[in-house]
Amino acid sequence: MDKNNAFYEEYGEVVLPASDKIITSEMSGDFSLPDYQPEIKRLLRVTASMLPPSKYFGAGEAEFAGNIDYYVLYMGSDNEVYCAPLTGEYNVHMPIDKEDYIDLGDELVTVAQITPELVSGRVTSPRHITVKCRLKTHARIYGTGKVIGTITKCDGSIEKLKSEVQNADVILGAGEMLTLTDEMIPDARDGEFRVVCADGRVLVSEVSAGKDEVICRGELYLKMIMSRENGTLPTVTVRRMPFSSIVAAEGVTPDSSAYAKGSLAELTLTVDEGRILTEAGVLLETVCQKNRPVEYISDMYSVTNESECVYRELTVPKGISGFNRNFTFSESMTLSEAGIGENMSVMDACGVAVLDEFRFEGGKCKMLGKCRFNLQLFDGSDYSGAEIEMPFKYEYDMPEAVEDAEVEAEAGVVSCRARVDGERVGIDAEISLCGRVWENIKCTALESYRLGEELSARSGEICVCYPAKGDTLWDIAKKYNAPLNVVSEANKLMQNVKADSVQSLEGTEYLVI
Repeated sequence: MDKNNAFYEEYGEVVLPASDKIITSEMSGDFSLPDYQPEIKRLLRVTASMLPPSKYFGAGEAEFAGNIDYYVLYMGSDNEVYCAPLTGEYNVHMPIDKEDYIDLGDELVTVAQITPELVSGRVTSPRHITVKCRLKTHARIYGTGKVIGTITKCDGSIEKLKSEVQNADVILGAGEMLTLTDEMIPDARDGEFRVVCADGRVLVSEVSAGKDEVICRGELYLKMIMSRENGTLPTVTVRRMPFSSIVAAEGVTPDSSAYAKGSLAELTLTVDEGRILTEAGVLLETVCQKNRPVEYISDMYSVTNESECVYRELTVPKGISGFNRNFTFSESMTLSEAGIGENMSVMDACGVAVLDEFRFEGGKCKMLGKCRFNLQLFDGSDYSGAEIEMPFKYEYDMPEAVEDAEVEAEAGVVSCRARVDGERVGIDAEISLCGRVWENIKCTALESYRLGEELSARSGEICVCYPAKGDTLWDIAKKYNAPLNVVSEANKLMQNVKADSVQSLEGTEYLVI
């Protein structure tokens, strides 16, 4: 740009969405049971859990990689129930489609949700199993847009219109491994016991932002299936292990909005003299939104020369809120609807929750989804399984009534219990929700400006202008290339009102230019 006929400029920075994509990928793996595991007679269920992925960027794409743990519950050749923990790997590649004015540099921030939606297994031999899993990856990638010009030098013939927008910095935090311990003494009157399997779900119930940190409180729901030597049906025990942790997140302030989610990274169970000693490792992640005002030039003109302006339409995210919620889900259906025969009892149940739709109505965000529950059944001599799908709805009170807001959220079944009551089967579950809400603000920024030919002298000493409905002081002054202060003083307009506001010409029938 020629500095002789253009303004000197520096670029302000604004956080902008660079990519927002959903990719569904299919995974499969062949596994062999460890030597100490009994052979498989019948497969009862396969569940999956994941740790936060490692993220890599390059060559116009994002890569997400990590381990996925499978828990295979099965009936062994001795008709007892066993669990085999298996570990696989996943790798998801996602192309990044960004505008040319967005920089994917060191400030790149990625919020990724990777969910194992459907998991199934097939026994290929008594000691081998093939597992298939469908992963849903939703990644939102934020870069730095450098398209908002700010003038550092110009002469007095230039009039510029400054505007301001609230822009949300997205700040991620990852906590150190949090170690939780527990001791349980099962009732010795029920006979010797064996821990069939154990797994845990993390519920973060309280989240608050501080200075460069996020305070998280919650519980680890640890579920154990135990088998007794007296031949009775295996029993399920749920232990709640509370925690409180501080996650470092540089740049976060107390007025930031935040949410957190957790995952079980390590679990060790030791049976010692009739006691079950548990040591669990929990990882916490936080996502924060911190709004900051960004000033930019939205328009400009010269009072002495013709002007040529180039504008950029931007969609700027402004944070509204972050949330962590949980609620109790209780529903039932007939045995025939669930595909469950008569005289069945439920040994265990587990479930996954999926969010399908978000609606903004009456100052509330209505979240609609469904739960898929997997039930392990026993008829007195043999095990079988059933899958039930039930819808759920949750309403979240919005701090701001924004009808076209955006939301990202995750749902999880923290714990669930199923029971057969007469001709119906009932489900009681604890469902967790976490996520954030933001508003996409449309704004027009001046990208470049160039001076043209000098304006010819206007004939006559004054000009009378009758503004049209919706005109502003800025519209009229730019149309006639007149200094803003001259027009305002000559017509005794209100002071301290933005030139592009509709109030700038309030009560004015005509203007003297």
